[in-house]
Amino acid sequence: MPLISRSLSRAAACGLLVLLAAGSAHAAGWAAALRDAPLRDFSDEDITQHLAAVRKALDSDDPKAVVEWRSEATGAGARIRITGQPKLEGYAICKRVSSVSFSKKRKGTDTPFTACKNADGRWVVAG
Repeated sequence: MPLISRSLSRAAACGLLVLLAAGSAHAAGWAAALRDAPLRDFSDEDITQHLAAVRKALDSDDPKAVVEWRSEATGAGARIRITGQPKLEGYAICKRVSSVSFSKKRKGTDTPFTACKNADGRWVVAG
């Protein structure tokens, strides 16, 4: 993949991760959140690991699941915690998530969001 396409893919993925983590963030505010977010330092493999960790936490039967990951190669990582199971209209199951990501350059802050399973069985940011 050409360098420009790879950079755009990484930027798009980081942007989507920030929007996923922010949940109800306004479009005007996500750029500021991304500017200082550790996610912008993530490699493609880091992004893959991060999304897998979020999915693993969401798919866990443990109502207080904690999933951590760390890349020794890049120094990136995260701690994903399930902190509750709110009831939201229109969804059979929802989970409140706390995500703290980090990179060698940036320390993350707690980013809470709520994810719910839609009718297709996919996790989506809700509420």
